[in-house]
Amino acid sequence: MTMDEPVVRYTRWIIRYRWLVLPLCLLVAVLIGMGMGRLQFEKDYRVYFGEDNPQLRAFEALQDIYGRNDNVLFVIAPKDGDVFTAETLEAVRELTEEAWKTPYS
Repeated sequence: MTMDEPVVRYTRWIIRYRWLVLPLCLLVAVLIGMGMGRLQFEKDYRVYFGEDNPQLRAFEALQDIYGRNDNVLFVIAPKDGDVFTAETLEAVRELTEEAWKTPYS
């Protein structure tokens, strides 16, 4: 028995029973599609660790001391209120370039 024989037999079976295979494939696709609505991404990394994980406990203790916010917000407010001036846009560009140099950004 060569490696091609099972493939050839399978192909012939698919072609022979194509009117059974086609609706079956469509049914499977619909069922899978119905389940896609329940998929979600868990953004809380704590679900990947047990509650007794020492690194997680240390990290949570650190957050209890220094806070839980992982974000930095820069606000540029021009005195004249016009954001779309060459000077303000240049300040935004410079701030953006410098902000990318901060650790872990």
